[in-house]
Amino acid sequence: MDAEFNFLSTEGDSEVVKRNCRKIISILGAHKVALWFYDGSTKCIGYSDDFFKNLGLEEIGIQYDTYEGFIHSVHPNDVVNYLNVFHSIMSGAEQMLKVRFRTIGLNEQTLWLEDSLFTCPECKDASAPRIIGYRTNITNRVEEENRTQYIESYSRKIIDAFPDFGFIFDNKYKMIDVIASQHINLFHTREELIGHTVSEFYEPEDAIAIMKIIDECLSTGTIKELELKMTFNEVVFHFQARYSPFSDHEVLAIIRDVTEKVKQIEALEEARKKAEEAERLKTAFLASVSHEIRTPLNAILGFSELITMNDLSPEEKNTYASLIRSNSDLFLKLINDIIDFSQFEATEMALNVQRVEMTHLIRDLYELYAVKMKPGVKLIAGAPNEEIWMQTDLNRVTQVMHNFITNAIKNTDKGDILINLIPLKDNIKLSVSDTGKGIPADKLEKIFEMFEKVDEFSQGIGLGLPIAKRIVQRLGGRIEVDSELGKGSTFSFYLPWDASLGYTDTSINLMKEQLSDLGKIVLVVDPDKRAFLELHDMLANDLRLAWARSADESVRSFVRMHPAIVLMSMELPDNQGWEAVRKMRQLSSNVRIVGLFERTEYNRFKEALAAGCNEVMAKPYSLVRLNSIFSRLL
Repeated sequence: MDAEFNFLSTEGDSEVVKRNCRKIISILGAHKVALWFYDGSTKCIGYSDDFFKNLGLEEIGIQYDTYEGFIHSVHPNDVVNYLNVFHSIMSGAEQMLKVRFRTIGLNEQTLWLEDSLFTCPECKDASAPRIIGYRTNITNRVEEENRTQYIESYSRKIIDAFPDFGFIFDNKYKMIDVIASQHINLFHTREELIGHTVSEFYEPEDAIAIMKIIDECLSTGTIKELELKMTFNEVVFHFQARYSPFSDHEVLAIIRDVTEKVKQIEALEEARKKAEEAERLKTAFLASVSHEIRTPLNAILGFSELITMNDLSPEEKNTYASLIRSNSDLFLKLINDIIDFSQFEATEMALNVQRVEMTHLIRDLYELYAVKMKPGVKLIAGAPNEEIWMQTDLNRVTQVMHNFITNAIKNTDKGDILINLIPLKDNIKLSVSDTGKGIPADKLEKIFEMFEKVDEFSQGIGLGLPIAKRIVQRLGGRIEVDSELGKGSTFSFYLPWDASLGYTDTSINLMKEQLSDLGKIVLVVDPDKRAFLELHDMLANDLRLAWARSADESVRSFVRMHPAIVLMSMELPDNQGWEAVRKMRQLSSNVRIVGLFERTEYNRFKEALAAGCNEVMAKPYSLVRLNSIFSRLL
């Protein structure tokens, strides 16, 4: 190719080469690039034609013809960095480097420049190196970079300020970007999310709904909304998602965590229901009280007037006096129920818990009510011959029994009424059974609710059984009812009992010599009653067992009974079993605790031992395994 035409060629006469060189410099100048060189031996610096003009230096009044003059024009904050780069090239440590710097004009104008420095390959053997460089005006590029950084920073601040986060999905339902504040916990890292489809993170039903919405957004170009629910680490989260077309093949999903809002709405709804129920109960209470109080008062007033008449026989006076007395008793019971109800509502009812003997209570109740039985109804009392001592509020226990017995008398026209006390392994059972009307099945669940009555025409305001239930619960027990319509009912309640307070069933023999001392108890904490009964049948002839169905109940029983061994279910809801072990360990470092699991999980076993258990075992209960554990621990 002709050297005149190929201006990159170095062939031809010197004039051609010069013209070619000027062409190259002219092209570079159009792109704000200029050439320069530095001779290390003479410390001279040279520039290509129009150097200062091409770089825009001439416009801001910058001119220099020495290396020192150039350094003087560099922004003070950039001088050290530039010198370090320059010296790296001069020393031969680097063959090529780039460095950015600013230069300040006469009127404080700032230009950004970039030098690309090279050592001259033909000068390797020279006493001092020579440097060739090309300098570029990058002011526009730097301004664009700064603008981009500003926009990114600005956008990040906006994103950080918003409670929402965003996902960008493509038309294959794959997540291609994540937009979220650094303060938002997405449960997954950005790397774990990007490149994966919605079906990998959502339940199948939710994933199908999201994919359908993505398709609709892309096909119709409209915005769609969706409410989602996700469970993470057994915690339910609620989200509101807004899907919008982002490009021809992409959809932007803006998602907001509304879990707290949903909880607040649920709490408000619960509060609304409670308020409505309270209003209903208040209305029912006022209606019932006004009627029930008026009835005995009218009877008392009426018979009080009649009894003052002079022409009454002694028998008639006794009858009227009896009616006045019975209606006065009814009126007093109504007042007492109302007072108890108000105290429970205000959580002010105080308990007088002390060590009391229970067997005489059954005898006292029998003597009190035997004379009040209807014709054809027989009262039967059952209780052990031994004294039964326990810590409780005897007056409140008596109040519950009075309620059960009066209800039985009211609803029984023939047959028997049985009042009974039965000492069990870890509680006392008191019950009243009758052969009366019974309770319909649909009424059983509501029988302990306020103002609920089996017979709407019977006397009373429906507070007796709800009060009885609350008393039993305050005493740490539970209440039950078993009834069959037309055959009778049994009302029972169970109170916590420590047999060491004064009663020992002589049929109970201890299996191990280590457990032979009175007061050593095995506390079983298991919500599964059937499993406890199986264990009870397995060990009842050899050990004294106590049962707790919940973590709170187990800690109370632990404090009260001081068991030698605790069989603790480690799979109670919300890790309550682990918390109960921690509390027991705080109370006693000597108690032996065996952690119970539904299946063998060695990692969980290790965690239980680290949490304070002495042993662990998997259910179902094994007599051989239990004997081995008891012998080791005791």
